[in-house]
Amino acid sequence: MPPKHEDAPLRGWRLFLTVLAINVAAFLEILDLSIVNASVPAVAGTLGATQSEATWAISAYALGAAVIQPVTGWLTRRFGEVRLFMGSTALFTFASALCGAAPTLESLVLFRLLQGIVSGPMFPLSQSLMWNVVPERWHGIAQGVWGMVVLVAPVCGPLLGGWLTDEYSWRWAFYINVPLGIGVVSILWTFLGHKKETTERIPVDVAGFVLLFLGVGALQVAFDNGHQKDWFESSFIVVTMIVSVVALLLFTAWERYERYPVVDFTYFLRRNFWPSVAAIALGYGAVIGVLVTYNLWLQTTIGYSATLAGLAQVPFGVAAIITAALMGVFSARIPLRTTATVAFVLFAAGSVWLAFVPADATFWQLSAPRVLHGIASPLFFIMLSDIKLSGLPPERLAGGTSLSSFVRTLAMSLFTALSVTAWDQRADTHHILFAERTSPIFLSAVAPSANGGPAPAPVTLPAPAAELSMLDAVATLKARTLAFHDVCWLSAMVFLLAIPLIWIPRGPFVRGRAAGTH
Repeated sequence: MPPKHEDAPLRGWRLFLTVLAINVAAFLEILDLSIVNASVPAVAGTLGATQSEATWAISAYALGAAVIQPVTGWLTRRFGEVRLFMGSTALFTFASALCGAAPTLESLVLFRLLQGIVSGPMFPLSQSLMWNVVPERWHGIAQGVWGMVVLVAPVCGPLLGGWLTDEYSWRWAFYINVPLGIGVVSILWTFLGHKKETTERIPVDVAGFVLLFLGVGALQVAFDNGHQKDWFESSFIVVTMIVSVVALLLFTAWERYERYPVVDFTYFLRRNFWPSVAAIALGYGAVIGVLVTYNLWLQTTIGYSATLAGLAQVPFGVAAIITAALMGVFSARIPLRTTATVAFVLFAAGSVWLAFVPADATFWQLSAPRVLHGIASPLFFIMLSDIKLSGLPPERLAGGTSLSSFVRTLAMSLFTALSVTAWDQRADTHHILFAERTSPIFLSAVAPSANGGPAPAPVTLPAPAAELSMLDAVATLKARTLAFHDVCWLSAMVFLLAIPLIWIPRGPFVRGRAAGTH
């Protein structure tokens, strides 16, 4: 019996609009992780808060998304893939409008938490939904487009957020989601709204939800505040980590014997899944770690504005877009594990290149190594995404992508915190070492005399304040630059050490989606 019209495969411009809408939704979800970063000072000034308090607007979103992502597979079985994706996008759009209109910091943090919770399923479902919509012969191109979205969105966030804040208001960093979200939901409702889906009336595992929320929430709070509170020197961080560990251990034990668990841990028993997810987490974390410290170094040390620092990331984005597009065309001819290995080596090489960039480098000298990063990023991310899904039946795609997204989100938060902490601590160390080797007496000893003769003999008189200030400025510039170089070296080591994980999975691998989806 021929399929009904509403269940027929999408073709032509209907398929194009549907794929566009799915990727726009994924782009918005990832974009909102970083779009507010450049707006923190403006948010603090408008709502009468300190910058430290305003950063909770960033943490709340990451917290909400991290908590809900592991249960996306359970929610998909309960409500259906298409309905859940459309509902999440609609609620995300509504929450974005609330964030833009927030009258106080407390309300903004609450609305950002809500925005993160309802957006959690958007990214993992974007991958599985697209594979189920796009014909098999176009899976390579669809994978390339999706990978481009995943890697370019974090780069666009600070640039777009800074521009909207400078030209209009920080509120437009949220309002911009509203028309785009309405467009996405309208398109999906038109072309996928009548799609039949099989759902299950699964009982709600209340205890599992509570333990997961408590454990992941406490862990995310610790990651977001650890650097500011000096990690385990703070009793708040110690208590938060204890709460997280205890809650997650109880959650793991509870889920083992729960008949209807909210998280299916059996995915991690698959030989293709867990090494690929681990490699993605390490790689993506290293990418974000370099990105965050690179932006901080440019703005706080080199003197770049938020907009100019964002422009320095454009070569990365352009290289990633071109590479992802080429991969979509030639994906069938590219060996997955070999390509991912080459990508890790390329990214390590780009990080080493950055580790030799001086503080007085030109704009192009600063941004050129990011081209190498842009080429490498889609190579490893898209290849490993193919490997992790190979062998999964269609009904398990949503659960697999949601677990992978959860691990990636936690890795991003952890590497961001560790990278910033390492940068600050190494800067302090380099500053002390530089100050020990240099003194105002040394500066006066090597300074030329007024008549062009030999330098005067060193003196032991107290140095003028201006000379001390100059010495401190030089020490700070050198120390923060060397500390950034240290972070680059650490990033390169992470990529090289993660390469063995790529070779644990065993083929055959299916391009663009899991085996058995047709």
